[in-house]
Amino acid sequence: MIAAGLYEKRVRDPKVIILSAATLGILALWDFAMVTLAAIGHVRLALGGRTLYWAIAQAIGAYQTWKTYSTYKMLRAESDPVIVEQVRGQVNELRKVKADHTMM
Repeated sequence: MIAAGLYEKRVRDPKVIILSAATLGILALWDFAMVTLAAIGHVRLALGGRTLYWAIAQAIGAYQTWKTYSTYKMLRAESDPVIVEQVRGQVNELRKVKADHTMM
């Protein structure tokens, strides 16, 4: 999950949203499997019934994240690459100035 988050932060591509949704979906499936195994009696859950709530929340999060893919892809396609690079450069300059300012 941490690796996926770091990857999302670095790569500005619509495919990253699919990676995020897939990560949440896999976690949801894992939690649902654990709840099922606990119901059968093969494992004991550390969080008890709350694991089911986490699984539902992760599944909803995966679906909502997946739905934003088409919107992000459309916005990315319609944006002007020159302006995006200018804004990115200005944001990087602000970060550098902020970092220099906090060091003093």
